[in-house]
Amino acid sequence: MPTNMDIIRAPETFETMKETQLTLDMLTVRIIEIKEHQTMKILPQFADVQFCLFAIDLTSYDRHLDDPAHTNCLRDRFQNLQGICRLPYFRKTIILLLLTNAAAFERQAIRSSPTRHLEDYTGADEIGAFTKYILKQCRKANRSNLPLFWHVYDCAVDGAAAQSMDHFFKQAAASTPAVSWLRAFGPSFC
Repeated sequence: MPTNMDIIRAPETFETMKETQLTLDMLTVRIIEIKEHQTMKILPQFADVQFCLFAIDLTSYDRHLDDPAHTNCLRDRFQNLQGICRLPYFRKTIILLLLTNAAAFERQAIRSSPTRHLEDYTGADEIGAFTKYILKQCRKANRSNLPLFWHVYDCAVDGAAAQSMDHFFKQAAASTPAVSWLRAFGPSFC
């Protein structure tokens, strides 16, 4: 009988970086969390990593950062992704986009439409249209054309969702040799 595992990260304080290592069957996953204001100083240490897991909370479209520009949290995530994709350290990295809180988005969109918060969003207030918008913005941010895989994940995981997440990671891992082979032939193949 398969065992389901949820990873929940509660906010905690750490100085600069925190590393957690998980071993799943034959796969070892190192999760490295970097305090955001230290990111640019530390990222060179991770040159040539195979995967970058980049999470986007689908409910962040109507929240703003506490900064002078009152920056939209979702737009800030797109800018962070663009910054990562531009760095020369990640030229051979596969970006795994994890779109979280799908069910919460559906409830939130009823009372707070994304069209009121995102001037360039013209889709419906439902998860399919919003996911397409998110992926379009992520592709724009990915100016280096890094391989990009995505998965919509909700914290309310049932057995099928857990299997779907497992399939997402296995499929991304299986693509590594193919992507490496294409890169060996140069940018005209990627």
